[in-house]
Amino acid sequence: MNWSLDGGALAVAAQWCQAARDLPEAPLLMAFGTRESALVLIGAGRTLSLRRYDDGPIAAEVLWNRLEEFCRSSALMAGYIGFDAVWSDDTQRPVLDAGKLSAPTLHFWEPRGAIRIDAAPSGKVEISVLRGPDTVSGILPLPLGAFESVPLRSLDAEMRPFRESVALTIAFIQRGEGQRVTVARRIDLPDNLDLLASFAAPPKSCNLNVGRSFYLATPAIELAGHSPELLASGNPERFVCYKLSGTGARHPDPDVDTRLQDGFLADKKILNEHALSIEATRKALETVGAVRTAPMVVLDRPGLRHLMTPLTVATRPDVSWSRIMRAVLPAGAQPRAAGLETLDGLERISRGAYYGIIGVRTPDGGFEFSQVLRTLFRDRTGVYTFVGAAVTGDSTVDGESDETQLKLDDIVAMRRAQGAQSHSRIGSA
Repeated sequence: MNWSLDGGALAVAAQWCQAARDLPEAPLLMAFGTRESALVLIGAGRTLSLRRYDDGPIAAEVLWNRLEEFCRSSALMAGYIGFDAVWSDDTQRPVLDAGKLSAPTLHFWEPRGAIRIDAAPSGKVEISVLRGPDTVSGILPLPLGAFESVPLRSLDAEMRPFRESVALTIAFIQRGEGQRVTVARRIDLPDNLDLLASFAAPPKSCNLNVGRSFYLATPAIELAGHSPELLASGNPERFVCYKLSGTGARHPDPDVDTRLQDGFLADKKILNEHALSIEATRKALETVGAVRTAPMVVLDRPGLRHLMTPLTVATRPDVSWSRIMRAVLPAGAQPRAAGLETLDGLERISRGAYYGIIGVRTPDGGFEFSQVLRTLFRDRTGVYTFVGAAVTGDSTVDGESDETQLKLDDIVAMRRAQGAQSHSRIGSA
């Protein structure tokens, strides 16, 4: 199994979230962090929530300007920016049927209460109240109960549309019209998955501490993920983007795994995909400051590995915080305009929060935002996940399909043990 019942600070954070969402009026909740340290944000004061296409369409500049205005406060803030923020203004994206409330494209808020949980290797846990002692004082953390792991690969029933999309994208690239397009697919999952329990069971530690786990529950959406990709960590003057691209399998036998890694590091497709991704990421980051690129390294996960290159950005004094967020939000298309036009024709459902960014900004200006990957979602359309792959000129349909199944295996999914009660409120109204 690639998960552990001992989630450290994340497991404690999940207990606080469970207690808070069982209140008569369940507040907006978010938890974010690692096994060692996690934040729990409870309730919402000032809030910015925008649906780009349901409420508009809202022009990109308007969307980002609204975020900038909202975030001029020095208060603790949290939120996410979904993939719909990357489309050009002339793109007509699909919206949900009438009566089905879609998740916001952009959702930021100031929490009423906040705690920090620090868990030492010895097992000692320290709780610090950061905001709203009256908000958190009446919350009694509760055990999560019994739960069990659910392998998702067996639920991946229909890959044909994705394979067709990959084939069309390969043809697009081989015609010389693009270089790289990240194609994704939605996989519908059983309603009995427990997202909070999934958050509380993080994968085993990686060799580099760039993974972040998150849980979010709003009236419109619930999500839980363990992302390997920390896209922005730092402050307005300097931050690091730990960019991942390129995926390979691992093996439990160390000798076999070493051979797999050697082949991974010699794979032309993998190396080219990573180089293209770093080129595009660096170009975006250079719009906000001077970029220094560190050497590429291998990031190991329990069942797969990625190539990772850290990029350190020294931002210009005139750059706004929302501009930084706009620079780190990935489009997954290169060149951007042509790639997104192709993607628009292939994916006729919204990705929602998937492939966006989620995180926290502290009152002193520090921030951490991860890409929304390896994540479970629940909204009024059901429970689902997304997996994707970056298609290049060296791609094959089989290769990209196999890669998405590796990523599916890397998603933690838990369900309550038989007889245990599910606490989800999303879609119950």
